[in-house]
Amino acid sequence: MKNTILLLFATLPILGIAQSGYSSASMGMSRSHTQTHIPVIPNPQDVVVEEYMNYHRHKLVMPSGDKNVGIDASWGNLRDETFLQIGFATQRLTEESHYKPVNIALVIDRSGSMSGEKMEKTKLAMATFVKKLRPQDKISIVEFDTEADAILPTTNADNLERMLNAIQKIYARGGTDLNAGILLGYKELVKHATKEYASRLVILTDAMTNTGELNPAKIVQLSDVYSAEYAVDFTLIGVGVDFNNELSRKLTENDRCQIHFVHDAEEIEKVFNDEAESLLSPISKEVEMEIVLPNGIEIEKVYGYSPVIEGNNMRFTLKNMNAGLTQIFLFKIKEKEAQSEAIQINVSYFDMQKGEKEVENRAVFFPTERKLKTPDKEIEKNIIIAQMAAALHEMAVLYTTTGTKAAQNCVANALIDSKQSKNWQSDVDVKRMQGILEKYAGDLEMALK
Repeated sequence: MKNTILLLFATLPILGIAQSGYSSASMGMSRSHTQTHIPVIPNPQDVVVEEYMNYHRHKLVMPSGDKNVGIDASWGNLRDETFLQIGFATQRLTEESHYKPVNIALVIDRSGSMSGEKMEKTKLAMATFVKKLRPQDKISIVEFDTEADAILPTTNADNLERMLNAIQKIYARGGTDLNAGILLGYKELVKHATKEYASRLVILTDAMTNTGELNPAKIVQLSDVYSAEYAVDFTLIGVGVDFNNELSRKLTENDRCQIHFVHDAEEIEKVFNDEAESLLSPISKEVEMEIVLPNGIEIEKVYGYSPVIEGNNMRFTLKNMNAGLTQIFLFKIKEKEAQSEAIQINVSYFDMQKGEKEVENRAVFFPTERKLKTPDKEIEKNIIIAQMAAALHEMAVLYTTTGTKAAQNCVANALIDSKQSKNWQSDVDVKRMQGILEKYAGDLEMALK
């Protein structure tokens, strides 16, 4: 990461609550940067645009009938430009929900860097989490430093005292053999990695591996073998300012993985337990979306994601979805002379609760007037946030390629654009993104002096 050695006054923390169930590492790291004295401009790969777009809950059409996933497509306008928003929303977890049992392995980094308050907060978070398990669920707890140990081999989650006693025995010491911790966690999971259970490995670490297997490619390869063969989901909660984001991204880049970042001990308990609903209630996997454009219609910009584009077809492989999730896709539409008035959207996924594949095909017709008379204000908000996130990524690219001045201009223009709409200037989600951009703008200004 390219660092500028300058001191700034600390900014006030930007408050806001992330939704559960969607990776939030990029936003977490950016928010932590706003609270530091020393400016750090992120590498482009550290800025994942869709993680900023999906940090907050969206107002989307919820699933109806016996559907567990709701799909919504709506049009929006901003400054005379036309946008298409596609949204997904899953059922919320309730006391009446009958989700299949889970098979969870908690893998905890107990190396020396986790000592003190971080370890105490981690143990509190784990204790709160295991209390939410049901008797039919499976749980194992693995700790690792220079070696890994299953302090609670896989067992039914019906003995709370046994689980809490295992947690209380964890203490920080030694180095970090991340690979050993991950592999032992998988070995515990595969004891019950069957179709009757939803299996997930949850690891909390700074990923600063310094003993055992040190080759990042090898660590990822060994993890992927288990993840692919046994269809195990993977949630990584990264801890601390020295968090190894590059390795963690590689470990979590497939569609079964989520990644989060916590800056300090206070955030560990919150993030860990915000994810409880998501971890305990898987909804769908193998989620695919295809968009088929009519001749004469082009998508000028896709905000975030990495679709496969072949002619007029655009295909997305989505992450697995859990309960309580909202997720959006935003497209800026460039229209020429359309021979058809509709965009075709095809979605397929495996419903993990029903045990069957679901397919939904729909045609999204263009509004009668391209400039909507009554624009959707909620979509306008999402566009503003997406454009700021895209500018943040462009800033990082420019900083590493063209220079500080170009990066500064990019951020400044994005801030000006974001403040043209008066509808959302007091909104906490918009202000959060503006605060991040303002912090980086200040860092770049100081770097020019």
